[in-house]
Amino acid sequence: KSGMGFGAHLGSHIGYGRVGTQNQSTQNRTVGSLDLQAMPAFQYNSFMIGLMLEYRFLGQLDQPAEVGYTDLSGDEFITGLGIAYHFSEYKALLTYMLSGTYSVGNPGTSVTSQSYSGGGGFGLLFGIEIAKNWYFDFIFSQLSYKSLNQNEVESTISDNPLSHWNFGFGASYSY
Repeated sequence: KSGMGFGAHLGSHIGYGRVGTQNQSTQNRTVGSLDLQAMPAFQYNSFMIGLMLEYRFLGQLDQPAEVGYTDLSGDEFITGLGIAYHFSEYKALLTYMLSGTYSVGNPGTSVTSQSYSGGGGFGLLFGIEIAKNWYFDFIFSQLSYKSLNQNEVESTISDNPLSHWNFGFGASYSY
């Protein structure tokens, strides 16, 4: 890649990970994920820098009875700063996740609504070019949420944040 101008990264991945808190007040549980990524970017030679937008659906794989009769299946929306480097037939992308929200679809019997905010973290992507501008990707991400809104009551959980890590694979298109 050479020159300067507009570029973009578009991707979709499936993954596997864990969600929970360190002190187990929210028991760790296994989740599957599907994400969609879009990063409009400024490109200079082999580098791209841009605004990463990511939507991720999480599906809890553990039965609710195994984790305190709760289900943390839901949606994440994440924004961040992405920096990509293309070399030979490879691509590396680092994302610093500046903001994130996580809305739980069916939190439990006594909770009618539950969401997390104040999310931040990082993401790593390594892609191998399989056709012109198309990549097969491996991903890893780690996020922590510092605020909980449960039944319309907001509380700070920064001393015991909800953490989510995820790894997976998928495809992306970069130009």
